[in-house]
Amino acid sequence: MTMSSHSSLRHRLILLSIGVLALYYVLVSLFSIVFMEPYYLHKVEQSLVDAYSTIREEGEINLTTISQLEEGNLSFVIADRETLDVVYNSQMSDKFLNDMVAHMLPFIRDYAGASDTGYNINADEMYQHTTSGATVSKERRVTLGGVTKEYVLDISTSYASIAQATTISVQFSLIVGLLVMIIAVVAFSRMATMVTKPVTQITSIANQIAHLDFSQKCQSDLGGEIGVMANSVNTMSDVMQDYITRLQTANDQLKEDIRLQQEQEEARKNLVSNLSHDLKTPIGLISGYADGLRSGMAKTDDEVQEYCDVICDESDRMMSMILRMMELFRLESGTVEMVKEEFDLSDLLDYVTEIFTIEIEKEQIDFQKDYPDSLYITSDYFCVEQVVTNYMQNAVSHMGDGKKLRISVQDRGSCYRVSLFNSAKAIPQEEQGRIWDSFYRLDKSRTRSRRESGLGLSIVRSNMELLGGEYGVENTEGGVIFWAEFPKGPEPSQLA
Repeated sequence: MTMSSHSSLRHRLILLSIGVLALYYVLVSLFSIVFMEPYYLHKVEQSLVDAYSTIREEGEINLTTISQLEEGNLSFVIADRETLDVVYNSQMSDKFLNDMVAHMLPFIRDYAGASDTGYNINADEMYQHTTSGATVSKERRVTLGGVTKEYVLDISTSYASIAQATTISVQFSLIVGLLVMIIAVVAFSRMATMVTKPVTQITSIANQIAHLDFSQKCQSDLGGEIGVMANSVNTMSDVMQDYITRLQTANDQLKEDIRLQQEQEEARKNLVSNLSHDLKTPIGLISGYADGLRSGMAKTDDEVQEYCDVICDESDRMMSMILRMMELFRLESGTVEMVKEEFDLSDLLDYVTEIFTIEIEKEQIDFQKDYPDSLYITSDYFCVEQVVTNYMQNAVSHMGDGKKLRISVQDRGSCYRVSLFNSAKAIPQEEQGRIWDSFYRLDKSRTRSRRESGLGLSIVRSNMELLGGEYGVENTEGGVIFWAEFPKGPEPSQLA
């Protein structure tokens, strides 16, 4: 809601309030002019009837009762019903008026006595005179003439011109109404502000919500329908914010899944490309040496043996590459389920190093072991074995000139860190993040002498991500260290 619409609502409320007040005063004035005089006359006549009923019920003349009734501006002429002698007269001062009443008594007795109610009422202008007969004033009077068992009653009261009184009343009401309207305008203006201010706030916040801005909240202690509306807007804001947050999270996750899918697709393309490239060499060599044997190019037994050795070596290399590739596919498919168990890491390390004993001795590698006999961990045995095996294969294949290999274990508190040092050349910092990619080699020559597949460190990465452990590489003096961490497990004595 804009400021102009806010002002418009406020002005409409004020104008509506003024209109209601004006209509009220117009109706009051109209009803006063039209209906006040008949109503007033009715009330005057009723007071006369009540006085007549009181005297009739008492039967006897009670001056105390009459005195009380006269305090209500009533005048009485009471005469004996038989003789018409006046026994009480409230207006002894006016001779002519008394004579007129005396003249009226027989008429009242005959006429009122013949009526069902025992009385009749007349309204007329009455004149007051001096003793000399001069008229000194006139007034409007209402007279009740009635009879009881013993008396004839003339009860009268004067009433001013109700039209004049009504005019004065209307004028006074207009003045009072103007003052009331001024006060009402101020009061309604404040009340309108009290109403429109929270409505404006709620509208503004609702507009912010429409633009996905949930930073503001409506005042919730307003009470009444506006308070209910404010709380509803707050609830709507919270629900929409939660829904949009979850939707945004799902959208971000979808984007991440798409990105990972694209990366995996790109990785598959690179894998196929690199695999095709790497398989060309052994396939070409096998094919070439086999053709040489078939065509009789090997003349001596030694040459035949050499040809056969090359074919066997390249077949083994190709088979190793295919098996590693299949293992990498299995790990990256997301279908591998870990089987965690407690086992001795020292035994696993001894087993893996024993596999490489022949190659270590053949290459005359200076090999050292530095770890205690009992190192119990809780992990997947097959995954840990693959990590250590591929680290060993990578270390033996990249000895460098020093030909030193050392495997050690450090206690890191909650885990054991297995470290493999070899005397390879330092890995450039910018290359350390890429060596874990499939078919990536620091040596771009791809020589046959190193029976590499380019998949070993990729298999390490996939296994460690599956285990949720830390791993890495770092350069050190005289070589390179590859490491991986595995969580400790309970000792056999603790399990017992």
